[in-house]
This record gives sequence, C-alpha cells and structure tokens, in this order.
Amino acid sequence: MIDLPVAAKTDADKVAYCYRALERLRLWHNEHGLLVPQKKLTLPQFREWQRVEYRPRCVKTCARLNSLRDQRVYYKPDPRTGADDARQVTIDAERKGYKLAGLADSSWDQWIDPDKLLAAEVKPPLPDPTENLTTYTEVDPNSHITPGPGGDNDKAAFAGLSREETAYLVTDDGAGFWSGDWDIDGEVYVDANTGTAYFFWLCFANTASDWKTILDADGDAIGLRFRVGSSQHIYENDGGDLYSDDYGAADPSTPYYHSKLRDDDAGTHGTVYDYIYSDAARTTLLDTLSVALHSQLDYRYFFALQSGNYGNNATNDGYINEIDRHQAAAANVPAAFDHYMKRRRA
Repeated sequence: MIDLPVAAKTDADKVAYCYRALERLRLWHNEHGLLVPQKKLTLPQFREWQRVEYRPRCVKTCARLNSLRDQRVYYKPDPRTGADDARQVTIDAERKGYKLAGLADSSWDQWIDPDKLLAAEVKPPLPDPTENLTTYTEVDPNSHITPGPGGDNDKAAFAGLSREETAYLVTDDGAGFWSGDWDIDGEVYVDANTGTAYFFWLCFANTASDWKTILDADGDAIGLRFRVGSSQHIYENDGGDLYSDDYGAADPSTPYYHSKLRDDDAGTHGTVYDYIYSDAARTTLLDTLSVALHSQLDYRYFFALQSGNYGNNATNDGYINEIDRHQAAAANVPAAFDHYMKRRRA
C-alpha cells in the first residue's frame, strides 16, 4: 500500500488523499496515452507501460483506499417496486461526496508524485482468447438478444432488454475454471433506453440465471452494472451481500471500453478492479473502480450479458462487443483450461 502523508490525520483526510492520488495517476496515464497518436510510443509499448508502471501503482493506491473506505453491505432495492433502499441512498451520497471532494482537492498534490508511488509486483501477461458470442448459450424467452448481428461474432446486440425479465448470454467453463488472476476486456454501448434501465455484463457466478435470482438465493457473483444515464458499477455479491464501487456516468450513445481484473494476491481475499476508458485503444482513462473481495472464490459461469430482473420494465437498446478473456491457467483446473483453449482455436 502507498504511504500516507503526515497531513492526513483523519480518516476523511486519508480517503481524500487516496482519491486524489488515483486522480493524479489517471492524469499521468492519459499524458502517456497522448504519446501514442503523436507516434512517440507504439500501442504495444503503451500497453507494456500500463502493465509494468501504471496498474501496479493503481493496485497499491486502491489497496490503501479499500482499507479506509466504507465497505458496508449494499442495501437491496425493494423487490416489489425496484426502488432504492433509503439507507443505500444515504450511503451512496456519502461515498460520492468523499470521492468528488478527494478527486478535486489539489492541496494534496504536494505529497503526490505518480512516478514515485511504490509499484507492486509485476505479473506476466495472461493468455488472450477472443470470444465468439454466437457459441454462448442464450436464455432469452422474449427474443431481446441477438448474438453475432450482421455476422459480427464478437458482438451481441440487445433491443428492448428489460430490467424485470430473465435473459442472459452465458458460457459454462466447468467447475472452478475462473480461479486465480483474470483480466476481461469489453465494449458497451446503449443508444436508446426507457426510464431507469440497467443490465449486467462481464459477470461471473456459479449458477446460470439472472442477477437477482442469484442474489436472492444468497449466491456468489462478480459483475458490472450499466445504469443508463446514471452510473456504472462493479459489484461483488458475496453470499447475498453486495459490495460495490461506481463511476458516475453511463451516457447513452457513448461507447465505453472496460478492462476488468481480479488480482488474487491483493488484499485478504483478492481485489477486483474495473478500468473504464473512452477509446478502443484504451489510452484515455475515465476512472478506476475497485472492490476488496470478501471471499476468495472460483467461478464456473461467465456471462457476457445478464438481465437484472429488478422491479420495473425500463428497457435498453445497444450492444456489447469485442470481449477478450485473459486467464492465468490454474493448477487445479488444467483439463478445463485445455478444453477451453481447444474450443477457442476450433
């Protein structure tokens, strides 16, 4: 974890310092990203810089932030109406206030030099199988999801996908397949919505169902939620208890590019991160989200797309695209990994 300055005396000060350190790291990242179109760095060189220099420092900073930030359980929406619990509204407002204040507080800058923040151990890059979404199992009784539209097998379009239905696009990789470190890239885009529409994507679970069914059964899952016009969240569902971090924008007609990672060695049970970018080359970082996990679990199912099945019939039109799954082959599931790689090469 990064060291805190002596001026950070209260917990609020320490949280503010960490958020400002993350903001300085984000700006540092984007300064390097500008070198790519200027031909001063190649994209592969920039990717290596992200892996070796930028992300390890993010891990250090998020570790300190997660040790300080309020990790109270997320209060679930009312299952009858989908309305947010009043207690959760208060917690979300509190967290948002701390984050916005910290990001903007340049008084901490005298103690922050991104290049001198201690870097964590650098791990080797992971294998890179790209997904053909037409090979996934589609559970879609209302025919709202279209894998491979126009012959583009890396994409899945959705139209009229409702908050309150059961619909998902999933692959069964075998028990315990998703263990250790992993890294998932993907693009998300919504061009039309009604009401407070949202859906989940890039999710892991040990039950094939919609998000709420897994949650209500006290199951386990990790996923991203896109709430149109409001926010993008990363969630851990730990036996029915939710923990989250969020980015306060999810604009329609705007593509977002995500890199979602799990570092099994960061924290007691590992940590999951979500890096959100505005460009496909991933040179312009918008925000970094992280949740210190409360259980160190392996997962069987990967959901490219998943309905929430919460509360009302607000709908989304859009797509997910170019999902790349990178995973360190775990010692306890070599057969499953070999089978997966053979299927991807076929």
